[in-house]
Amino acid sequence: MIRAAGRVARFEYMRHVRSKQFLGTTFGMPVFMLLIGGFAAWSGSTAQNATAHPWGYVAAGLPPAAADVLAATDLRPFTDVKTAAAALAAGTVGGYAAHDGALGFRVTAWEPLPDGVSDSLSEAIRAEALSAAPPALRAAFDEPATIVYALAAAPDHVRSADTLWATLAVAFAVPLALTLAVLFSTTLLVTAVAEEKANRLIECLATSVAPLALVGGKVVGLGLLALTQLGIWAAGAAAAAVVGLRLGVPGATVAAMPWPTVALAGIWLIGGYLVQAALVVGLGIAIGEPREAQQVAGFASLGLVLPFSLAGLLVFRPASPAAVWLSILPLTSPVAMPIRLLLSAVPLQQAVLSAALLALTAVLALWAAGAVFRWAMLRPPIRWRRRVNAALP
Repeated sequence: MIRAAGRVARFEYMRHVRSKQFLGTTFGMPVFMLLIGGFAAWSGSTAQNATAHPWGYVAAGLPPAAADVLAATDLRPFTDVKTAAAALAAGTVGGYAAHDGALGFRVTAWEPLPDGVSDSLSEAIRAEALSAAPPALRAAFDEPATIVYALAAAPDHVRSADTLWATLAVAFAVPLALTLAVLFSTTLLVTAVAEEKANRLIECLATSVAPLALVGGKVVGLGLLALTQLGIWAAGAAAAAVVGLRLGVPGATVAAMPWPTVALAGIWLIGGYLVQAALVVGLGIAIGEPREAQQVAGFASLGLVLPFSLAGLLVFRPASPAAVWLSILPLTSPVAMPIRLLLSAVPLQQAVLSAALLALTAVLALWAAGAVFRWAMLRPPIRWRRRVNAALP
């Protein structure tokens, strides 16, 4: 049976991977991302070149500590406000800052304050405040009081801020990848099964392949197809980010990521896909009409969408009863449990219970899809729309 399921999986994968629909959506999205990234880089460069540089500051009236800081920057010094205003009117500077009393600057400009100028002014204010503070308080400017927050069995205080943000991104990216894989592959899956049922091709296949092997092969084959598409999309998104935003992720941040936990979350991703795919296969076989099967199959993915709508609960209240049940119930745990695993400390008994229920549900769903196949193979397809229309007055 395993060998037969493998042949079906290979057939389904090769049949769809060469289709115009797959090639268009798979490679069209990265091209679109790269175009957007290139446009963002071009527009950012154009705006940067059109910005009047440098900015300036008025040196008159500056406290010595603030003057020393600003003198070391690229800001252009002016002797007084009148000279700075004239330079601004002539367009030789983008704006200027003048000291406005204790610990303050007044900025005059034709454009928003750039980040670099804002950081320089903030550093000048900090130096001014530090020079005026009592000696006993000056150490707090260099090493302020911190609050250490540590989760049980997950000491987040050892992670850097960059690592925490990266972990948060991965915690949502991993379940989102599952959701996209399910939506894409199950659409092809339910359409193919319904078409084969409608034109009675599936009955010919049933004479040489066992129902469970046929169902399992279709689920695995289209699952691999979805992973292929997601991998190409991920590469395109990464390239677009590099081109458009010129972002770089420090190697230390990547090394500090909880990769074993990310790998552990793969258990729920695989189980979630098997459950959803088996559900839509059963619906496609039972309904028979491709258009109606697609409409009904959309409801099977609602369990994956629900945790995203309650993302705030999973992030800020991961130990609440609602979050716990979302991560245990088989239809929602493929999304909820990976988020909890990466952002909080999940008790071992909850993780084991969730994984066991999901595995059992996946096995039962595949078996039920095979049973539906055997039941519906020689029966006419269910015309749900006709039945509803006939029941209406």
